[in-house]
Amino acid sequence: AEGISLRTQELFVMVSLTRYTDLLTTFYSYYNSLMKIFFITSVSYTIYLIRRREPICSTYDRQQDNFPHWKFLVAPSAVVA
Repeated sequence: AEGISLRTQELFVMVSLTRYTDLLTTFYSYYNSLMKIFFITSVSYTIYLIRRREPICSTYDRQQDNFPHWKFLVAPSAVVA
């Protein structure tokens, strides 16, 4: 397979949003806060590009990106957490 996986990007943004919830409660530094916001924004923008923006969305092959991440990654992680 070539390129990046949409499902992997979705997992990255889910992990980032849950990991960086301290942005709402604790201030460490401007650098730390800006880098966390930048990372969440850039991964979210990547997801937007893969789903909606031409020519990237027309080259995305959903058939090759078929790992059942909800079944093997998200659900077990939620149970363990």
